[in-house]
Amino acid sequence: MVVAKKLILLVVSDEAYLRSVQKIMDQLGFVIVSALTQIEAIDQFIANQAIIDLILLDACVPGKKINTIPLVTFFRRSGFDGLVVGISADRGYNLQLVESGASDWCYKNQVGSKVQELFQDY
Repeated sequence: MVVAKKLILLVVSDEAYLRSVQKIMDQLGFVIVSALTQIEAIDQFIANQAIIDLILLDACVPGKKINTIPLVTFFRRSGFDGLVVGISADRGYNLQLVESGASDWCYKNQVGSKVQELFQDY
């Protein structure tokens, strides 16, 4: 079980999914800072960059087509060398996020287990 409090920036446009992931992360002992839009994601990132341990980034914010590659680029160009995990139900979108600089990816229904895997020693 994860005991350390880690800060996760969760960027998704689906409020129901956001609440679901927040509940899972709370149970695992993580703190979530959320963003429902790309502008909010940039604002939250700037405000919390020094203490973010992980960014979970939906490939489509908002919509159904991949559009968050520029966010990955922004995070990396801003000096963030931490974990950025692309999350989507579409494997191809996830792979595009990794190709653009994300550290890893997982399907949306695997977020809890992916986060546990990444922080298993904490």
